[in-house]
Amino acid sequence: MALRLSLPLSIMMKYINLILITIFFTNLNAQSIEIIVPFSNNGKWGFMNINKEIVVFPQFEEAYPQANGLCRVKKNGKYGFINSSGKIKIKIKYDIASDFENGIAKVTRKGKTKYIKTNSKKNNRGIALCGNHRCLLPSFQESITIYDVGKKKGIYRSKWSNIDTLPPIFDSIIPISHQLMYLIKDSKGDFLHEGSFGRYQKYFKEAKDFKYQDIKLFNCDMCKTGYSTTIGVKEEGLWGYMEVYIMPDWQIKPKYLAIEVFNNGFGLVEYEKDKFGYVDYQGNEYFFR
Repeated sequence: MALRLSLPLSIMMKYINLILITIFFTNLNAQSIEIIVPFSNNGKWGFMNINKEIVVFPQFEEAYPQANGLCRVKKNGKYGFINSSGKIKIKIKYDIASDFENGIAKVTRKGKTKYIKTNSKKNNRGIALCGNHRCLLPSFQESITIYDVGKKKGIYRSKWSNIDTLPPIFDSIIPISHQLMYLIKDSKGDFLHEGSFGRYQKYFKEAKDFKYQDIKLFNCDMCKTGYSTTIGVKEEGLWGYMEVYIMPDWQIKPKYLAIEVFNNGFGLVEYEKDKFGYVDYQGNEYFFR
């Protein structure tokens, strides 16, 4: 039997109005948070907005992209957090600090570690689950086997009674996802997708176009269980970003001396010797050359 709860219309309207007001101010608050991005100048870090207008002048030893509306900064050897206008929201006093993830950050001071909320209050439930990436776990399907002959590696696949084999001619084979691998031959590399194995068998035997010099798999800083779907790829001496969730595709073509993992939508790059700045997923650069 269903239980029916009837309330006077006036009380119901008060509840509805309260809900609408809450939603309005929540959206208003979300819209009022300006996106700011760290930039470096003469060894100090500040922040600019997405129009490359300086919001916070360089004064920090380290600065990191926004997470949950706050930016982690380091000054005088200590970490704290500022908001999008540069106001200190959580005191710069911690020896170690992580970025916020789902409203929680891990901080350490004088050897004592705890978890805090964005209002700096202690959080007793520990760190939140990671949401920074779609996780890539490097485990092949059961049909794939990597085998060794001396110092060389080959690939054997048995599926649907069909047998394909790539001979042991590769210096290294790096699993990237359950279907994607990176093959290295004569110090150059290329990608092989398990679903295209037979079609590219001759291509990889002959190694016609192994052109990549190196790859860089980025571990998640929070959960440590897998790789980001964005990887670094080096070609002709420069680094770029590839999206490899299904098949490799350039996200940002190679043009940087060094790159790091995307963090909260931005990746740290070395664009000139000892000069660093951030780029977003679309390749927009947030630094002054």
